[in-house]
Amino acid sequence: MSEIKGSQLKLRKFATILVFILAVSLPIYAQAVNGTILGTVTDSSGGSVPNTKITLTETNTGVNRTTTTNESGNYIFPDVPPGLYSVTAELTGFKKITRPGIELQSTRRPAWTLRYSQAT
Repeated sequence: MSEIKGSQLKLRKFATILVFILAVSLPIYAQAVNGTILGTVTDSSGGSVPNTKITLTETNTGVNRTTTTNESGNYIFPDVPPGLYSVTAELTGFKKITRPGIELQSTRRPAWTLRYSQAT
């Protein structure tokens, strides 16, 4: 009988610790403040432009990140802190384009289409 009570006590203690860990970790997860900036690069006819270098620059600090568009011309910058950004697209044979004034607020996902013109 005392073995059963001891097992029940251990199980109860384990369950209490597990509930405490879950209760503490859930508020931390819910406080995510970063967002995502994503978009598509197309040419003047609307076709996708793969392998374009995309630079995301935080306007106030000048800190930047780079990525490359995929085969569909899409790009994504996950886990971006809130702030004011510009996005620049560069590819040989096309004019360099920059879209300033992209405001990212907590957990939002602004999406942009950047249209290229042929370089002259």
